[in-house]
Order: sequence, then structure tokens, then C-alpha cells
Amino acid sequence: MVNLQMVDKAAPRRSTKLKWGLFIVIAIGLWIGHLGWTRYRIAKFHLAAESARRQSDWGNVATIANLWLEADRDSAAALLYAADAAQNRGSTTQAVTFLDRVSTRDSLYVAALQQRALLLFGPLNQPLQAEATLRDVIARDPNAIEARRELLRYYGLTCQGSLARQIARDSIAMDADSPATFVYLMAFDLVIYDDGSVKNRRWLSSGDDDELFAVAAAIHESNSARLGDEADMMVASETRQKQLAMLRQQLTKLLERYPSNPELLANLLGEFSDEGNTVEMAQLLAQVPASAGGDARFWRYKGMLHQLRDEPVKAEEAFRGAIQRDSFDWKSRHQLAQVLRQLGRSDQAESFLKVAAAGSELRKTILTLPGMSSLSPDVLKQMQNYAEMVGEDSVATQLARRLDISAHPSGANP
Repeated sequence: MVNLQMVDKAAPRRSTKLKWGLFIVIAIGLWIGHLGWTRYRIAKFHLAAESARRQSDWGNVATIANLWLEADRDSAAALLYAADAAQNRGSTTQAVTFLDRVSTRDSLYVAALQQRALLLFGPLNQPLQAEATLRDVIARDPNAIEARRELLRYYGLTCQGSLARQIARDSIAMDADSPATFVYLMAFDLVIYDDGSVKNRRWLSSGDDDELFAVAAAIHESNSARLGDEADMMVASETRQKQLAMLRQQLTKLLERYPSNPELLANLLGEFSDEGNTVEMAQLLAQVPASAGGDARFWRYKGMLHQLRDEPVKAEEAFRGAIQRDSFDWKSRHQLAQVLRQLGRSDQAESFLKVAAAGSELRKTILTLPGMSSLSPDVLKQMQNYAEMVGEDSVATQLARRLDISAHPSGANP
């Protein structure tokens, strides 16, 4: 009798466990099914949004992104598509609102920051905040190649050579460079944009940094005029001479407002050195701030002043100082060779002339390019050879890697 009662009590317990087990199995199955359906819907949203984006169908992108956000209101990918659509439909404020909703913990937060930086450079007209945002992107993701490109472009537009070279070297060291990175490092003075003056004058209206943008706008106008003639190998006409004189007057007036601005000083020193005007050169060199002591250009102009004054020993010291600060400075190597010949050291002079000639040829090659996106393997090889000649082994190695990527693009970084 006792045994029968024990059996009767155990049976309901087993039945209850079976029911709960079956319930759990069904619940898990439903959850997996729901998860699978959710992933399927998200994948469909992603494919549809991307297809519409590629066709620049921004109205459809917005519709798909809104439906996606109804299904998952915190989806970073959906928010980025929504922001992209809003921006391209002229609603900058709405685009920023979407970007601000992306969680800082999401893997796409860096992409949101980068998109926000482009808005800050563009319609929001807050360039200094845009620069800080791009630097934040790089700090979070050192391999953010697009952010590095945009930052280099900004420094090129604003004539900030030292910062551009710093970013370029860092990008090369991190294997996060693009072919154009090497132009910024090796020939920054040739980085001129057709919209350089226009962009700087718009940024000037932001009130962020009057000196930076006013000077950059004037430098771009001056360089475009001078390098345009040089690139076309044309003799300056009377009209062009008047234009150049007017641009010089503009730079001179700006220098009165900003007497220690390195870009203005370097630009005017270049013109006066070409004319052999030692009085103006000496006066401008005296105005160079101590903070620009690492700028190779001022050492080169110092050497040229000593050269014009027939002071070869002092000139040699200055030209070597320029090369020490910028190993790619072929102009200083050429000038140094002339001084060494004057000092009776022809053998040393020949080695400097050889390297200077390679640098000069590279400059001519870059000047004939339609843009920095047009760097062919032949140009990259020319850059590699020059980097090897001036002892920039790490740069030459990375250029060799770029050449290998060009020859075997499959699976390579952009």
C-alpha cells in the first residue's frame, strides 16, 4: 500500500516536468524563429537601402530606413542610412539628429562621427569642430583611412603643411595610407585645390579662425596663378604679370595684419629670393617666429640669403639644416650642391645634384597629373626611388607595398 501511494505522487511531478520542458523547448524554438525572422528582415532592409543608395534614390532610402527603425529603433546602420538620405535631401538638421542617436558603444559610431565631420565641413560650416571630430575618429580607429584622407585634404586646403606631414607619416607608419598620402609628405607645396580659395572664404565666415582661413584663401589664389604658368610652361603675359603683382599686394597687406604668419612669410620669401632681393629677405626672415624653427623652408631661404651675400660657409650650414628638417627638399640639395662647388668639394656636390635632379623630375611629374587620384604605378615607382635616394627607408618600403597592391589588388587594402 505504501508503494502504490509513492508511485501516485511521483507521476504528477514527472508530468509537470515534461510539460515545463516542452514549454521551454517551444519557447526557445519560437525565440529562434523570431530571431531568424528579425535577422532576415534586417538583411532585407540593408540590401534594399544599399541598393537605393547606390542609385541615389534618397526618397526610397529614407522610406526603407524609417521602416527599419520601426522594427529596430536603435539600429545604427538604419540611422546612418536615414542620416545619409536626410543630408542628400537638404535636411542637415535632421541628418545630425539621426547621427546623434547612434550609440557610442556601437561599432558604427566611428562611421557616424565621420559622417558628422563632413557635415561640419560642409553645410554646418564649423571647420575646427570638424577637424577635432576627425581626430577623434582616428584616435578611436587608427586604421580609418577615409578620416585620414579628409583630414589631409583639410590641411591641404588650409595650407597647414606641418600638420599634413605629421598625419601623412603617421598614416604610413600605421599602414593606413592612400597613394595621395605620399604627395602630401613629399611635395606639399604642390597640393593645390581648384576650390581652395572658395572653401577657405566660406570657412572664414564661420568666425572660427580668421587668420587661418584668410591666409589660406590668399595663398591658394597666389599658388594657382604661379603654378598654373609653371605647369603649362608658358611665359607670363603682361596681364598675368599684373595679376601676380596684385596677388603679391594682397599677401603683403595680410602680412601687415599677421606679421608672424609662417605661410605668408614663406610665400613672400619665395618671391623675393627669386628676385635676389636681399633686403626684403632679411627683413622677412627676422619676422619668422621661433615656433616655425622646424620648417625647412626658412632654413632654405636663410641659406639663399647667405648665398646671395657670398657667405658660402653659412649658406652650407643653413641648407644642411633645411635637408635635416625635410629630407625630400630637393631645392635645398640643389642649392647646397652649388655652394659645395664654390667651396671646392665637387665630388660631394655631384651626389647632391643627382638627388636634386630626381626630386625636380618628380615635381614635374606631379605637376602634370590631373589630380592626386591619378597616381599610376609609374608615379609611385618614381616616388619610391626618390624616397630611397634621400634615405627615407620606411616611406620607400610602404611605397613598394603600394606597388605590390597595384599589381595584385585582390584582397589588398585600399
